[in-house]
Amino acid sequence: MSNSRFNSRAHMKTAIYSLLAGVALLATSLRAADRPNIIFIFIDDMGYGDLSCTGNKDVQTTNIDQLATEGTRFTQFYVNSPICSPSRVACTTGQFPARHLINSYLNSRARNAARGMVDFLSPKAPAIARAFKQAGYATAHFGKWHMGGGRDVDDAPLPQAYGFDESLVSFEGLGNRILPPGRLSEMSAKLGRGKITRVEKHQQTGIYVDRAIDFVSRNNKKSFYLHLWLNDVHDAFRPTDEYLEKFAKFSDRPELQKMYAVLKHMDDELGRLIAHVDKLGLEEETLFVVTSDNGPTAWPRYRRTGEEPPGSTAGMRGRKWSLYEGGIRMPLIVRWKGTVPAGKVDDKTVVAAVDFFPTFTKLAKVVAPKVAFDGVDMSAAFKGKAQVRKRTLFWEYGRQPSYLRPAHPLDQSPNLAIRDGDWKLLVNDDGTRTELYDLSRSEREFDNVAGKHPEITKRLSKRLLAWRESLPAISGTERTTSSGPWKKFVLTPKSRLKGAGAPKVAGNRVRVAAEVSANGKNGVIVAQGGQAVGYSLNIAGGKPVFDVRFRNELFSIKGKNSLPEGRVKLTGELMMDGKMTLSVAGKQAAKGKATAALPSEPVDGLEVGLDDKGNVGGYKGNFVFRGKIHSAMVEIQEAGSTTIGGRVSRWAGDMDMRNPWPEYPRPQMVRPRWQNLNGLWNFAVAGTNKNQPKKIAELITVPFPIESTLSGVKRIVGSGSYLWYRRNFETPNRKAAERMLLHFGAVDWEAVVFVNGKKVGEHMGGYDPFSFDITDALKDQGKQELLVRVWDPTNDGFQPRGKQVKEPRGIWYTSVSGIWQTVWLEPVPAVSIAKIKSVPNIHNQVLELVVTPSVAGSAVVTAEAYEGDRMVGEVTGFAGQLLHLPVKQMKLWEPESPHLYNLRITLSQKGEAVDHVLSYFGMRETKVAKDENGINRLFLNGKPIFHWGPLDQGWWPDGLYTPPTEEAMIYDIEMTRKMGFNMIRKHVKVEPARWYYWADKLGMLVWQDLPSGFAGDARGEWHLKKGAEEDLKLPAQAEAIYRTELKAMIDAFHNHPSIVVWVPFNEGWGQFKTTEILNWTKAYDPSRLVDGASGWTDRGSGDMIDMHKYPGPGMFDVEPNRASVLGEFGGLGWPVKGHLWWTKRNWGYRTYQTQAEMKENYSALLKQLPDLIKKGLAAAVYTQTTDVEGEVNGLMSYDRSITKMDPAWLTGLSEPLFSE
Repeated sequence: MSNSRFNSRAHMKTAIYSLLAGVALLATSLRAADRPNIIFIFIDDMGYGDLSCTGNKDVQTTNIDQLATEGTRFTQFYVNSPICSPSRVACTTGQFPARHLINSYLNSRARNAARGMVDFLSPKAPAIARAFKQAGYATAHFGKWHMGGGRDVDDAPLPQAYGFDESLVSFEGLGNRILPPGRLSEMSAKLGRGKITRVEKHQQTGIYVDRAIDFVSRNNKKSFYLHLWLNDVHDAFRPTDEYLEKFAKFSDRPELQKMYAVLKHMDDELGRLIAHVDKLGLEEETLFVVTSDNGPTAWPRYRRTGEEPPGSTAGMRGRKWSLYEGGIRMPLIVRWKGTVPAGKVDDKTVVAAVDFFPTFTKLAKVVAPKVAFDGVDMSAAFKGKAQVRKRTLFWEYGRQPSYLRPAHPLDQSPNLAIRDGDWKLLVNDDGTRTELYDLSRSEREFDNVAGKHPEITKRLSKRLLAWRESLPAISGTERTTSSGPWKKFVLTPKSRLKGAGAPKVAGNRVRVAAEVSANGKNGVIVAQGGQAVGYSLNIAGGKPVFDVRFRNELFSIKGKNSLPEGRVKLTGELMMDGKMTLSVAGKQAAKGKATAALPSEPVDGLEVGLDDKGNVGGYKGNFVFRGKIHSAMVEIQEAGSTTIGGRVSRWAGDMDMRNPWPEYPRPQMVRPRWQNLNGLWNFAVAGTNKNQPKKIAELITVPFPIESTLSGVKRIVGSGSYLWYRRNFETPNRKAAERMLLHFGAVDWEAVVFVNGKKVGEHMGGYDPFSFDITDALKDQGKQELLVRVWDPTNDGFQPRGKQVKEPRGIWYTSVSGIWQTVWLEPVPAVSIAKIKSVPNIHNQVLELVVTPSVAGSAVVTAEAYEGDRMVGEVTGFAGQLLHLPVKQMKLWEPESPHLYNLRITLSQKGEAVDHVLSYFGMRETKVAKDENGINRLFLNGKPIFHWGPLDQGWWPDGLYTPPTEEAMIYDIEMTRKMGFNMIRKHVKVEPARWYYWADKLGMLVWQDLPSGFAGDARGEWHLKKGAEEDLKLPAQAEAIYRTELKAMIDAFHNHPSIVVWVPFNEGWGQFKTTEILNWTKAYDPSRLVDGASGWTDRGSGDMIDMHKYPGPGMFDVEPNRASVLGEFGGLGWPVKGHLWWTKRNWGYRTYQTQAEMKENYSALLKQLPDLIKKGLAAAVYTQTTDVEGEVNGLMSYDRSITKMDPAWLTGLSEPLFSE
């Protein structure tokens, strides 16, 4: 019995072994559609556009293209990280790599720990090779590993632990490996654990391919699963001489030459493997899969050494280390002859690297482990049937500030992303910098539509942030919040803090606390600031009060109950969003809302027990506290990392960094021959030594200021350094007697220019064009060197600088330094037209014209006016003298019909024409005159016209002072017209000449400010206080600079008919000798109106008396000789999520949270204007056209993506203003 049972068990065991052997034999014999071989080629750092089949016209990747021709190419394939290690983990596990605590590249133990990462992928994780090995496949991994091992990590599992029968890796793994020269290879060699072979870098791909061919040959009778994960085309590029020679003359970019050589060599090597598989007759039994692990290289070192990083994203935004499409969307090519359709391009199916595991196992009928894959089976798409993705994709990269970022600021993305259908949302893990893109409309990710689709934004943000919270984390490595630590100022009853010793409150959370015994006494406990900006904790009428001043407006909250006898603790707090609270003994006694956090640092210091100088609260005098102060303290919490800075407008994607702003820059004096020098220049920031630095190599895109995103640098320079620019150029062909002029549209602020080492000129002034004759500095032929040294003190100096400051906040914005308008060359005759000045005289129907030659003499000028092709007037006379050009059947320039005449001017000597320029003009007259009721109005062409326009700061999130393109610039003017305005007040900034050209063409009246000039803080000694009896007394140098720049502005833009008002002073900033300056301006240009000191201390001068009132509206009484205008009012704010520059500190003069609230209040403001117009209001300026940095009181968002109120609705509200 016992033996019988034993024999039975033995028979059963034998039968089971036989069955298993049969299954294995069957598995081995299954081929083709049932059990395809799989060769997975994973290229390193290859961009979407690097293959010739995806758009590269410079390199023919013939063999990879062959796979695309014989298979299917997917255009919407994503890797699951923009960096190597996590990208590989996603392929291996079928899961998002952050689930495995790998969210960046694996490094040393210390660096891994610092970033909250493990040292290697756990061998217990799902592994695709293991599944295939268990199904009877032969498995191998040849190439880059980077999922553990290397540096000082010697205990990482070998590839065999993840299911590979054999492996050959490099320094980013363990086991048998080939090591090229380099530090990481030396570190790897010391770790042991495998056979080490020393090779040159250019040999690696060939060796991997050799091993792959050998592996295929040995296993061609059974199924195999092969990883060929190349180190190419990762930099550093080390091509062979043979391949480099093929691209030696290709371009002037050495690194691109090397990269292309490596790419071509890699493709040729892969061609050997493809040919071998086909020669063995395995093409219908083998699935080839080719893609890349992330976008092309983005190391800052390239730009630092003067070259763009090589590799193409096919125009998509982002590169390696970015969650924009260029960092994570890769080409995907699959070939399986007879199963995968040939020659097909699938642009519908969204595929991801996490899909490989479930897809490969389904295609091979391999049993996948029972785990929760993040990927989905895409086998139907591989076989030709487009699939709709049913599972959302999530990404995380950049958990901490130390993570690698792309060199160009445009490519630096938020650190989380989600794609759901055609929607892609990005956001930082602290909830900041939300961006939403509709990929069905554009894949370039410049047109952020978060504000247009708030519900979608909210839903996707919630899902994405919830997913982020669900991820595992190593304790102590989580990202900190965006708010900084508290800084405490412990005070005494006699504390007086001024200047640098006072708390820095601007934009920050402020908490003031004190323990007092009031016993019926009133007075100030703690106060900082004055009537413009500040806060005060005080007791009035026996009750606690907390006061906040925001740009002269008082916000006050007061407790309902009188304070008890004895000691009691009072606390007042101002939050960053403007919320105010007042507590007594720890219990809230009152709450309220100010506009926002304090917009600027108070000039008046901090006092305990009184409020010295200007009062914050509504009390009188110093309001000395007569009770006892036992203790007092002010606490400040800075907003931490608040600046977004990555915001861009949709036109940023249209900007060609090699040829930005290609338009002719001087539309009122056009010559056909010119050469644009915009584009990539080299730069360096050096100390205050005026000698040229030894190395000027970093790349910058001119003409964008260095602080801007579009410059490619985004760096603050400051007054303690010089900014050096350098570029080479070749001169356009010129005749022997011609001169060569070098023009600069504008450079902020002091520029010294050298050509071929010779100084050709210098210029001071940040807003006016200037030029130098560089003829004598040019070499006879070949490349010429242009060098520009710039110094810009920003608010350390007293030069005109508008709203620029070193530390932007509130109404003060990022500094703008260096070249910010077009640089260009122009060959001109030896005697040429140097200047044109024209004044329209509509009463005599003539254009008064003076043409100044470059060389004084007896040159003759002929001026011809044209309407289209028809000449309507002609005059000839001597250059330099006043000419009267008749305009027959004159048509006037005005907003509703901005008629412009073409002007052709010829300069002749001895009867021979030597120079021609084309220009244009408009016939209009502006003045102050009395209407039929005897009220002073602003007249245009003899008729009263109400000037109604926005305050236009002219700032851009991507270019700061410089719009990304001309189309972007035009958009602002066109939208202003569509919103019902007929005027723009260009506020403390001057635009490029082409802006005024378009204002001329589109019929926009312009009030032009001179940018304010003053040193230090906005409310400091350079600011004229309201009601001050005397003007500021400026240093002689400051006066001279101001006068020079005012004259230069008027000279540069005098001929533009759109400009109807000059505004020399704004709100007391740098206001000196008011009457003298305004009278001089009027005398120098009597053809325009001159605003009185706009909105501040009026001296009775100028053509207008100007009130600023927020939110307003309001007006001064009409004077006998001046019109009454409202130079600023409104400022209603609505912060639109997804379009904010700051994470906090956003403010308007009144801030609302919905469009409905903003519309209601805007409408209420405008409905008050008609009554004021009846009383004599001649103009009104609403603040403002767009949000600017922390100011959210724009009619449009800063990026221009959102128009906050319907333009047609706005126009309807405006119509009554013109009918009064």
